[in-house]
Amino acid sequence: MSSKPPKLRGKARARHSPYPIGEFPDDVIIGIGRYIVHRLAVGGIDIPGDDFAGMFADSISGTHRQKPLEV
Repeated sequence: MSSKPPKLRGKARARHSPYPIGEFPDDVIIGIGRYIVHRLAVGGIDIPGDDFAGMFADSISGTHRQKPLEV
């Protein structure tokens, strides 16, 4: 297999992800773990998708957007 990114139709350029697949830095994992432990400590039973998206965004110092096309 080659290491070249796949060719896309049209004029869009391929985007590269900030982390290789399946490899996250330890601080991201620890950040998400902190939020999960806090949620369980205050009595939360489940974590909805929007809440997890916010946890992930905070752990990578990003911005959580409610809608995918929000600018």
